Amino acid sequence: MVDWTAFPLLATATVFILSALLFFIRSPTPVGRAPRFSYLVGALLGRFNMKEEGAMDLLWAAYKKHGDMFTLKILHKHITILIGAEASAVMYNANDSEVSSKEIYSFTIPVFGKGIVYDAPTHIMAQQLKFVRHGLGSTLMETYCAKIANESAMYFNSWPDAGECDFHKEMSELTALSASRCLLGDEIRGKISKFGPLYQKLSDGLSHISVLFPYLPTKAHRERDKARAQIHDLFIEVIEKRREAESKSDDYLQLLIDSRYRDGQRASNDDIVGIMIATLFGGQHTSAITSTWVAFMIATHKEPLLKRLLDEQKEVLTASNGELSVEVVDSMKLLHLAVKETLRLFPPLIMLARTALKPLKYKEFVIPKGDILMTCPTLTQRLPEVFKNPDEFDPDRFAEPRKEDAERFAYQPFGGGRHMCLGNRFGYLQIKIVISVFLRMFEFELKDPNWKPKISYEAIVAGPAHGCEIKFKKRPKSEQFFI
Repeated sequence: MVDWTAFPLLATATVFILSALLFFIRSPTPVGRAPRFSYLVGALLGRFNMKEEGAMDLLWAAYKKHGDMFTLKILHKHITILIGAEASAVMYNANDSEVSSKEIYSFTIPVFGKGIVYDAPTHIMAQQLKFVRHGLGSTLMETYCAKIANESAMYFNSWPDAGECDFHKEMSELTALSASRCLLGDEIRGKISKFGPLYQKLSDGLSHISVLFPYLPTKAHRERDKARAQIHDLFIEVIEKRREAESKSDDYLQLLIDSRYRDGQRASNDDIVGIMIATLFGGQHTSAITSTWVAFMIATHKEPLLKRLLDEQKEVLTASNGELSVEVVDSMKLLHLAVKETLRLFPPLIMLARTALKPLKYKEFVIPKGDILMTCPTLTQRLPEVFKNPDEFDPDRFAEPRKEDAERFAYQPFGGGRHMCLGNRFGYLQIKIVISVFLRMFEFELKDPNWKPKISYEAIVAGPAHGCEIKFKKRPKSEQFFI
């Protein structure tokens, strides 16, 4: 789910921040500031495991003690946490003169490049985001449907007739293939055997230490920088050939090549490389993990969900004669609700952050300039006063007449308001098509029916801590409708 305004790499920063709570110093709350939540080192060590669910347990404890807004003091920084729809609106409704993402995400500059997004002046960053918004708009979105479906069918056709696999690992590979086809172009997809390992090194170069010291000469950072240079050369070769070609392609890369800033200057080759890298980083991990969670929820709620999903697939695809379009995918209402409910329970973005550029008011409190604001989809989307039986998987909670997410910002897996993820529509499209093809091709179940996943908060996005092992069996060809 391509996202710069609510970028999933924040998960890495969040883990560091929550781990750094070990250094809390108890001190009085300044007048006007939100209540400060702090723990002594001994109590924290004894109560919370910061590597897994303990991070969220800590925030739940603070919420129960102080309500929907509280402040954490970490070293010299104040982090103001906003829980729930009303409090989250403070950040989501703020404009660019009130909050900024640039300071939070400056650690991504070695990956994205100089002058790209968070390293660009605000007015240039806004124009680069506009390029991305156009690339993820309705015109190109139609072309993505067939590309994702074809990549999915080819990938699943390579599986044996029956077997076992780590579905998370498989989804990581498939979403990388389909995202590269849609967002990087056919040329890069054709060189995936070369690009894939380089992209992995680039990804591995963003760790907890990178948040504070992005240029520290570690082995991972050296490998990151080397991979970035090689990816740059690979992309530049493709871009230059595109510029020289007489005919134009109809894809995202071509849109970037043809893009111009407001002053009439075209996007440079280096700009295009950085934007392409950032776009892929923004969505591939989140789509892979969400697809995994969706499969897990279907496997553990087969009755009557699976039959309802397959019936819907047959009805929708029969009506379209097997053709996939944005309209057809949008008409998969139950599948959409299943994905939406999965994102409520397992939002890939642990927390979203901005820096306050001026004082912000909420109730009787003032958030001072310089504070870091953080919303928390994980907690907000499990508030029992908003969502009935919040820990249960219930896709129908979003349908009429219940509409449990009716209040603005009650549901926020992609952020909200002025700070909504740019790629949430592409993310839904990719996940729904991948799951649609998978369900039509395979019967599947968990390898261990009693397996209960633990959420890992150590990785870039919050995924299953130990993968997701499944057993699968291909359906007879006669049952694989419209494959």
